[in-house]
Amino acid sequence: MDGSHPDPDPRAPADASVIRDSGDDAASLRADLARTVLFHNLNDALLQRLIPAIDTVHIEPHRYVYHEDELPDTLYVVGSGQLTVFRDAIGQPLQLLARLVPGDHFGEIGLFDDTPREASVRATTACRLRCIHRDDLLPLLEQVPHLRARLRSIAAQRHSANVAASLELSRRREVRIRTHSQVPMHLKDGPVRTITIENLSLGGVCLRGAPDAWRPGAAVVFGLELSNGVLWLHGRVVWRLDAALGVQFIERAANHDTLIQMAIRLLLEQSMD
Repeated sequence: MDGSHPDPDPRAPADASVIRDSGDDAASLRADLARTVLFHNLNDALLQRLIPAIDTVHIEPHRYVYHEDELPDTLYVVGSGQLTVFRDAIGQPLQLLARLVPGDHFGEIGLFDDTPREASVRATTACRLRCIHRDDLLPLLEQVPHLRARLRSIAAQRHSANVAASLELSRRREVRIRTHSQVPMHLKDGPVRTITIENLSLGGVCLRGAPDAWRPGAAVVFGLELSNGVLWLHGRVVWRLDAALGVQFIERAANHDTLIQMAIRLLLEQSMD
């Protein structure tokens, strides 16, 4: 992630509608399962046992499916849409681990041993997910050893990939740092208002509380009031979701990188006070 298009960060639980699958949708459900590495060659008898236990969940764009550190209880199959898997902690780089598309499945890490979720998952677009609760899945896996072994192998591979991604992150120049800091925002043509900076990088900022008129495509100029003065920035709004929005920086000053790095340090110091 280069920071030029900050991701949304609505921390509320996923706004999802849960729909129990019906016979009319059985063909679509079978097709979604058949596209996955995990279930593509499951025989009809086992598939027929699994289908009644599957829920269909519709997720709106930019909403969370689950958050890092939650206890795992569900395996998900992507029927339609796209999602991102990432880690995000205050004072740490926002770390993209994977992008998920139809045919992918996720959520298997921790299902066998109750270890917390290693990352958060959020919808990039509107998504249809097939959800299998652990209490329904594990009994089936006990009766199908090769399926259980396959799922355990995939979980181990994903965990290793996450560790490797953490090592790779240290070699990147530009990362987004989560701050979740409240600061005064100065506007050229308006009063000072308090905003929340969710994350900040050399390329952009994700914040909450900006003027309602700030819509995608709008060019904006604003100042962030820090302990050492006001940092003025020029940018363009690239996305908005309710009160949260992302701004890509433009017209950077010669010392832009130094100023942003200083701002990150000051914001993190503020968050620890």
